[in-house]
Amino acid sequence: AVVAAAADSGLRSLAWALAGALRGHLGRHWHRLDYLAVSRAGLDAAVADGEVRAQAMLSQSLAHVHHSMGRHHEATAYLERALALCERSAWPDVESRVHDNLGIVYAETGFLNRAAEHFLRGLELSRQTFAPLYVGGPLTNLGTLYRHQGRLALAWRSAQIS
Repeated sequence: AVVAAAADSGLRSLAWALAGALRGHLGRHWHRLDYLAVSRAGLDAAVADGEVRAQAMLSQSLAHVHHSMGRHHEATAYLERALALCERSAWPDVESRVHDNLGIVYAETGFLNRAAEHFLRGLELSRQTFAPLYVGGPLTNLGTLYRHQGRLALAWRSAQIS
């Protein structure tokens, strides 16, 4: 309610900043409906402000909550949006994580080749940027995907590197 009230009062930057600050808490404690409302209000405020990185962050939040509710189509749409916004704002370290998240959603919905493309792109970006701590996630996800595909040598290699 506070995020929406801030946005309605013309305090858009406060609204999207507050929504961003709350995303960790709401996501960890699974307040799904609050998470959805806060993220939507924050995203609307970020769009009105033209704040591209905030839009990317809050699009990821909306993807996260939709994914947690089994709404894969919506999660994919928000992640694709976040990816385009990261590319537009030259934010490769976050772009790498969006690729990893897209890989997860695509893998869960049976689009294994598309998932592998996103895991590999996320891994590449993580290695290129100052986000080497995020290399383990894409490698683990890629290894799991390879195992499901029966590509055991590649799965083993991914596990060894991660």
